[in-house]
Amino acid sequence: AGGAGAGGAAAGFQPMTEEQRVADAARKAKKAEEARLAELARRKKRDEDEAKFVASEKVRLEKEAAAARKAAEEEEKRRAKARAELAERAEIERVYLEEKRAKEEAERARREAEALAEQERKREQERLEMEARLAKQNAERERRGETTRRFEVSAFVSFAYRAARGDVEVEVRARAGISSPATESGVYASVAQARVAATAMCTSVARTAVASWASDQRLKLMTGDAGPNSPLRAADASEHAGGFDECEFEHWTRVGGARLDAELRALTQRAGAGVEFKMRAPGGGDANQSASSEAELVVERAALPLTDRDNVANRLYAAMLAAGDGAFGVASDDLEWVARFELGQLHGLDGGLCFPAVTQADLSDPDKRLKGGLLALMVTLSHWLARARLELLGSAGADPEASDADPGARKTYANCFALANRMLTTEANAEGASWRAMYLDGFSGDVLSQAASTARAVLSKRDPIRAMLEAAEEEQRRKLAGVPTTDEEAYPDREASRKARHKAERDAVPLAEKLWAMRNAAAQMAVSGSKGQARSMLEEAYQLRVEALAKQKAREEEENSTAFGATKTTVEKEKEKPGTVVVAPETLPELTALEDLFASEKAWSRELAGVRAQVLKAVRTAADRAASAGDNRRAAALLEGAAREY
Repeated sequence: AGGAGAGGAAAGFQPMTEEQRVADAARKAKKAEEARLAELARRKKRDEDEAKFVASEKVRLEKEAAAARKAAEEEEKRRAKARAELAERAEIERVYLEEKRAKEEAERARREAEALAEQERKREQERLEMEARLAKQNAERERRGETTRRFEVSAFVSFAYRAARGDVEVEVRARAGISSPATESGVYASVAQARVAATAMCTSVARTAVASWASDQRLKLMTGDAGPNSPLRAADASEHAGGFDECEFEHWTRVGGARLDAELRALTQRAGAGVEFKMRAPGGGDANQSASSEAELVVERAALPLTDRDNVANRLYAAMLAAGDGAFGVASDDLEWVARFELGQLHGLDGGLCFPAVTQADLSDPDKRLKGGLLALMVTLSHWLARARLELLGSAGADPEASDADPGARKTYANCFALANRMLTTEANAEGASWRAMYLDGFSGDVLSQAASTARAVLSKRDPIRAMLEAAEEEQRRKLAGVPTTDEEAYPDREASRKARHKAERDAVPLAEKLWAMRNAAAQMAVSGSKGQARSMLEEAYQLRVEALAKQKAREEEENSTAFGATKTTVEKEKEKPGTVVVAPETLPELTALEDLFASEKAWSRELAGVRAQVLKAVRTAADRAASAGDNRRAAALLEGAAREY
């Protein structure tokens, strides 16, 4: 078996013969040659195909490039055409705008020329009218013989801060005419103290300066050196001579001193603010600083002949005669006319007696209203009473109580004094009730103290107007201190009856009207900035409302207690509710007014919350009343409105 297997394997392997190997090699070489030729043919065909593709691609690319060039040329032509159209349109618009601008410029120039011509025409017309009016006024003044007297005043105020000492030196100086100057100075620890002290110096400096000038004028008249333009008129001068008599001259010095005092106060504020500004600058407190302010003013007063009715002396004399006859209305008209003239003098306005600078219409016009009406009336009444003493009692400084004049003259003077008191009281009350004076002009509201202080600064110690105001101020002080006043000491029964009558008149005003007036006044105060006063007034109104409701409740309880088995009132039912604080709905007007006031001030946020709680309680009470009356819809509406509001 083994031999058979081996013989089989040897039989399967047959070695190739040489011829077979040569034939096999030739066959393989032929096959390789055929493969090589086939590869060469394939490569040739590939190269030919690639050449054809390259040629076709080249043709395609050339066509595409030609098409792109053509499209670019067409796009460029389109853009060039568009640019040309835009340039043409821009040129057309430019030409149009230039033409329009030229037309507008021409129209504007024409309108400006017309406006300028119209303005020049109006200005020329106003100038001609003013010249004609001034010429007419001058002719009228010349016809009536109006003359003017004047003197020049120079005022100077300086503040000097000395850094080494840390104090402030202030100087107030004034000079009237060529008289000796009046000067006051002092050293103070701060600018604020120096400003307050300088303000106090202004009155005495102004009074001294004007008094020196007046003394020089009197001396010139006594020595015969007074010229034709002297402000003082000699006693033996003609009725057409200019100047003033001694009474009016003394009055003029008071008016001039008051005007100079006001000017010095303005200079004091200006100079004090200047040095304070320099000191507050960076490093300003380490070096010496100074500031000064000066002014030149002319104090002028017109005079008419003694034969002219509008002469101040004649106006005052006519008022004296009218007051003596009891015609206080006629006398008041003359005195108010003179007071308006003096108001213009206090402000240094141009105008005389023939054509006063201040008219009655100016006082009623809020845009033209001048401050100082009370001061003008004070100096006018002082001048009037001095002239009345001169005419009736023989001397401007005469004492009415000790005078030996006839009873008729003393009665006339008493009427003049009574009218002066009435007019002064009326003007002071009007000044105190003026919202403009209280909140725009810086007036504190105490018109009596202010008027008395002004009288002490302007009028002499023996002046009856000053004494009148100081007596009224003392009466007010005694009332505030709880001391019996002069009337209460002398006439206790009459004063008690007067107080009772005043209380009855006050109580006669309906509560609703009184509370409405208080709410309106508080609203005006709040708008003007006096929110503290508005709060006090509204709280007082609320308290009055609560007291009135308490009285009404007491009356209802008393009436119900008298009737056996009477039904309980709504208020009693509300009171019986446990755990609730009843706020009457009648207090809602005052509560809502307080709410609006508190809402306008951030510092009153706690008060605002409390008032809103009171409002909600009042609404709840009103809703309960409506529900108990069967009107559930009204009760629901009240509660829903309160919920939406808060």
